[in-house]
Amino acid sequence: MRRIAMLVYILSLAGIVSNGCGVSYSDPDLLMAGNHGRGQATYLDKAAIRNESGVETASAMEAAMEWSNRYHQVSSDRDLLQRENRELAQENQKIKTELDQLKFNLTRAEKELSEANDMMMEMTQALEKWKTDVLGFRKEMQMAQKVQLEALIKILKLIGGDVDKELVTIDIMENQTAKVAAENQNAPIE
Repeated sequence: MRRIAMLVYILSLAGIVSNGCGVSYSDPDLLMAGNHGRGQATYLDKAAIRNESGVETASAMEAAMEWSNRYHQVSSDRDLLQRENRELAQENQKIKTELDQLKFNLTRAEKELSEANDMMMEMTQALEKWKTDVLGFRKEMQMAQKVQLEALIKILKLIGGDVDKELVTIDIMENQTAKVAAENQNAPIE
């Protein structure tokens, strides 16, 4: 039905175009030639219509068929382009969904990274506090060890052991020197 309507439209268009294509109405061959039993204008059989390439078609019927074929081709092209457009719209929607998911994941990752960074900062502060506490107690520990050594020396003397005073003094000095060197190595550089 659609094709027939298009054919009628194209034929009427062909008639209008052919009337404006330089047809001389004073030419008796092109005027309505009596009744001929068909009731049509005889010039339609001889009217030539130029196509896009400039070549004239042989008759109006051929021109109508050519226009019909062109219409069919254009309709097919339009359907193809509409299908491609739908596919691209679907792909675009899919990409938007993926983008939203990736944005959500990025936001979550940034939040987790920020929390991890805060936790690392707290751990660093706790470690620095621990270092300060340990280094602060170092001298107290040295004093406690010195007192212990002195007490051990007194106990040895009371028991009757022979303690060389020089040896005890050298050991205490070496321990203190080693501790001071270790303290200087581990002390933070400011």
